[in-house]
Amino acid sequence: MCTKIWWFGSFLVTLPTKTEIQKDIMATIILQVPDESLVSKVKQACKMLMGVASVKIQREKAKPQLYDPETGLYLNDASIKVIEDAVKGKGVTQYNSLKDFYKEMGL
Repeated sequence: MCTKIWWFGSFLVTLPTKTEIQKDIMATIILQVPDESLVSKVKQACKMLMGVASVKIQREKAKPQLYDPETGLYLNDASIKVIEDAVKGKGVTQYNSLKDFYKEMGL
């Protein structure tokens, strides 16, 4: 609903009111709820707050962990990053032969 109407020659211009402009600007608040059993209750509580336009739930996907069955340990984030970089080819040097590798290493 635009209440301001302006005539400029043969042009009709309608402008939104200040209140209408402010309605289009919304703030977003992100809540992290570690207990999955409380998510629906928190959502219901947020819906009851005055001025809340919508409530959406976004669940984070579990980050895969690499496990070494021989040691019984999980790789830490730094180790996983190195492996991911190697898979992408970042920091990887390729050699045509073992002889080329030895030559590059000075062996």
